[in-house]
Amino acid sequence: MLSSIKTFSAPLFFITLFLLEYWLPQFKNRPLWEIRKFSNMSMTGINFLCGHFFALGFLFHALKLELGLFHLFQLARPLQFLATLILFDLALYAQHLISHKVAFLWRFHRVHHSDLFLDTTSALRFHPGEIIFSSLYKALIGVGIGASFHDYLIFETLLTLAALFNHSNIAISAETNKFIKLFIVTPQMHRIHHSPYGNETQHNFGFGVSWWDKIFKTYREKTNQGPSMTFGEPKVLLKKDLSLNEMITYPFKANTVKSSKLS
Repeated sequence: MLSSIKTFSAPLFFITLFLLEYWLPQFKNRPLWEIRKFSNMSMTGINFLCGHFFALGFLFHALKLELGLFHLFQLARPLQFLATLILFDLALYAQHLISHKVAFLWRFHRVHHSDLFLDTTSALRFHPGEIIFSSLYKALIGVGIGASFHDYLIFETLLTLAALFNHSNIAISAETNKFIKLFIVTPQMHRIHHSPYGNETQHNFGFGVSWWDKIFKTYREKTNQGPSMTFGEPKVLLKKDLSLNEMITYPFKANTVKSSKLS
């Protein structure tokens, strides 16, 4: 049932944000939109198969082991659910940070950062290898804390919706943005992380709640680029660099930069 909710809620939210990007865009010019749309959506289809047939299946069997903290300490069910959401979100913040620091992981995560613009399709632009690594990591976290598969699915659904929102190209007023980012990551906050400049990319790693960057001092309030921002990787400048084939083979190229510090 919950898997079906995620399957239908994410596309509906995606369509809603997609329309809002058309009516209320933050940036009106979308470079290389046609090839970006095809490549990003094609990658989405590949990752949907990876996510459903590998990730969810693997996590379902891993979490059935009934190991971990929640099975040692009998928390009340509401507290266990809340702790699952918070601990998974913290774990994803840590994973994201590590993906920028470890050369092997950066090779795959860099596919996400190579997009030359940021919109809802960017939220779905992850290399299948990273999806598999992330599934293994989340399984370890889930088994370690003793999360239920039911609670994990709710977290995964909220994570998908949050990623679609904070990658979106929607114009939000400064006052509204200031209020929303007290609780969750906003598009304005996450755009800084997708800057082509390494000193900005090394900030704002959060996906869901906005607290982790502030707690661990990786938060950045503003970009140095001014109102007209650019995104992506400095070396990804040509149309062919955005093709689906290039995205799939990108991590295996010898000239892939070792970490996002060097971008």
